[in-house]
Amino acid sequence: MNTRAEARAKWMLYKELELIPDSWEEPKWKRLHLSSWLSRAWSVIVDVVSGHSEPRIWSSTDKTGMIWWHTYDPISNESGCFSSESEVRAWLERRYYHHNAASPFKGGVSDLW
Repeated sequence: MNTRAEARAKWMLYKELELIPDSWEEPKWKRLHLSSWLSRAWSVIVDVVSGHSEPRIWSSTDKTGMIWWHTYDPISNESGCFSSESEVRAWLERRYYHHNAASPFKGGVSDLW
């Protein structure tokens, strides 16, 4: 019979031998606290009711003290979880260029001149 502690010890050893990064240790849903889930659900409800189209970005801290950045795009209904601010900026840029791909002025203001 394996106990939970034995299973965790085996996983930690396997993770160390296979050089698996710590960020892969737990699924994303386990890293979020109930308050984060409630906050996100409330944001989605507010977006639907008010018709907001701006992206939502917030942070949470897991039990190890690591900060996670969460994103939600009400237009595409996509969400993400990132470990750094630079990843969030990249997500915002991809979102901006994706949403503006249908624009006739893809090159920006210079196309107007």
